Amino acid sequence: MVLDGEAYLVRLHLVKSPWFAVMLHWIARPDPQPDPHDHPVTFLSLVLRGGYAEERHRKRGMENHRVRWLNWLRARDVHRITWVAPGTLTLALAGPVTREWGFHTPVGWVSWRKYGTPAERGYLVQRR
Repeated sequence: MVLDGEAYLVRLHLVKSPWFAVMLHWIARPDPQPDPHDHPVTFLSLVLRGGYAEERHRKRGMENHRVRWLNWLRARDVHRITWVAPGTLTLALAGPVTREWGFHTPVGWVSWRKYGTPAERGYLVQRR
């Protein structure tokens, strides 16, 4: 995934099937979007090198969480990577796709397909 000509995450699928996937993620920068997101799969991320910090939605609101060894995310968990150690590499073990993923904005949940479209872009420009 590239933003401003620079990759912030590179994903290599080692195994990809309808039931599970195994991926390597080279994470270079925090998530560039201003809003947290959820995922289409439940996965376990094992940190092989480096580490990162994220905001996670909890019952009491967003909490900061430092990931040093492993991170378990359910498909509906809401998070946003906010800091990345140089050279961060993770191994992600993902389950089957169970839903569409999207962003949790002040105006509600927005599909990744529509996030940043002209209708939504005005909201994003106003937030920055």
